[in-house]
Amino acid sequence: MARELGLTRDQAQARLVQARGKLFEARSTRIPPGLDDKLLTAWNALMIGGLARSARAMQAPALLAHAETALDYMWRNVWRDGRLQAKAGADSARFPGYLDDNAFLLDALLECLQCRWSKRDIDWAVQLADALLARFEDNGGQGGFFFTAHDHERLIQRSKPWTDDATPSGNGIAARALLRLGHLLGETRYVDAAERTLRAAFSTMQQMPLACASLQRALNDFLHPRTHVVIRHADVQESNAWQASLQGMSMRRIDIYLIAADAADLPAILRAQTHASGGVAYVCRGSQCLPPLRDASALGSYLA
Repeated sequence: MARELGLTRDQAQARLVQARGKLFEARSTRIPPGLDDKLLTAWNALMIGGLARSARAMQAPALLAHAETALDYMWRNVWRDGRLQAKAGADSARFPGYLDDNAFLLDALLECLQCRWSKRDIDWAVQLADALLARFEDNGGQGGFFFTAHDHERLIQRSKPWTDDATPSGNGIAARALLRLGHLLGETRYVDAAERTLRAAFSTMQQMPLACASLQRALNDFLHPRTHVVIRHADVQESNAWQASLQGMSMRRIDIYLIAADAADLPAILRAQTHASGGVAYVCRGSQCLPPLRDASALGSYLA
């Protein structure tokens, strides 16, 4: 353009800047398009869980930092008076949370707890699990979870989603997360609720198995419980030794929780899992546990 107009490059650039300014001024007189700036709790929870899993698999602290930043935002902005809100954004948190919000965030918390133990997050996970049972479960004997809470506005139809869509099935994620939390804490209410969900969804799983991947994974976890390992350690050096023996284990249907010996206000079943002489690991499948292991290399060999 500079050559065609007989200008220097700097002159042509200055004219371009001036022209763009005029265009922008003209555009600003029009009604702008709507801006979708909402932050959805369920979608953020899926991302938080994915970041935490990736952080463990790739030993990437930066990914965990992103997950924790998002999780802290959820805590401050969408957790109000013991209830989740479905969205946050410029107009603040709005709309009572749905099944997906509660189930996906519960699952994300369990993923983050395996990266680092947090009293806030385990307490939050328990509150979300209790909310699923109290506000969303079908108490009429059918089992499974409705998409909306019991005190939600009345709808023409109250759905109970079984199949995966653009996002996983809320029932599938809820069942799987409740199984993991129930086995970790020895809380049979959560395990029983997961079983009721799987029984209620079983005919759908038989008819459309390819559409029910999340429920199929939960069913597999119910029939063949995941291994979970609770490690109590005295200091960072001891923690590092245990972690070194567990390389690659987090992707093998093994949930691993490292908890400092001086961690305060633990759930009762975890308070009992300490040992005076130092680090100790408890290995369980479902409700069945091995005798305590006090040697990191022995734990790695057993799990391998």
